[in-house]
Amino acid sequence: MARKIRNLFLFSLVTTVVSAFVLMGRSAGAAVIYVDTGHGSTSAYQTGSNWANVRNGGGTTSNLVDINNVATSVDITLSAGSASATSGDMPAVGTDAYNLFNGFLNADGVTSINSDNGTIGITFSNLDVNATYDVAMFGNRINTNANNNEDNPETFEISGADAFTNVSSTGTIINASTTAFDTRNNDATGFIARWTGVSPGIDGQFSITLKDGNKINYLNAIRLESVAPPAVPEPTSILLCLIGSIGLVVVMRRVRKRGA
Repeated sequence: MARKIRNLFLFSLVTTVVSAFVLMGRSAGAAVIYVDTGHGSTSAYQTGSNWANVRNGGGTTSNLVDINNVATSVDITLSAGSASATSGDMPAVGTDAYNLFNGFLNADGVTSINSDNGTIGITFSNLDVNATYDVAMFGNRINTNANNNEDNPETFEISGADAFTNVSSTGTIINASTTAFDTRNNDATGFIARWTGVSPGIDGQFSITLKDGNKINYLNAIRLESVAPPAVPEPTSILLCLIGSIGLVVVMRRVRKRGA
């Protein structure tokens, strides 16, 4: 009898532990992607294990690489742009841009986007419709002053998403779907446009549009983080955990009876 109780106890304990590890292994995960928009290369490529660079002049870059050097399904499309490798600069220590991008990018490069209607579209596609996303953008063109060709502040506007929360830098002009700030000499202030809890549309994409009244927009870097939805335990895992728990209860009751 003692052996049966011991075996039942071990079976119940192992079942409970295994089911717990199965449930833990299915918990939500996240992927972080950094995108360099300020490199002058004419082709899309990755530098190191952190960057998925977009091509000069616009176009689509597919299967962006995350910070773990793992290819994702995410694509990014930049409708236009002319990159300069030396016209940007790193944000000052302690700013939002520094805290978010430092260690992952060299912001010396900047894309100067000059479009006829003063807008530029950036679209993220092939996203997980069941996940939410955190997206942030940093623009900084150094050594430039107001002139007839520039009309800052630059406005960043999110669209195509079912839900989002604007958490852009304090000091920017914030509305629900838009953020505006001066991207000229933004190294000292380090302002960013940022939204969290972004739910892609049913088509698995959303867009950020950059707008400037006199056609010129500046963009150095983008950060996109995906957060998977909470895992829903499968019936098999729940059943294993339940069997193990019941077995432990039975063992404990038998032990108490023998001791009585």
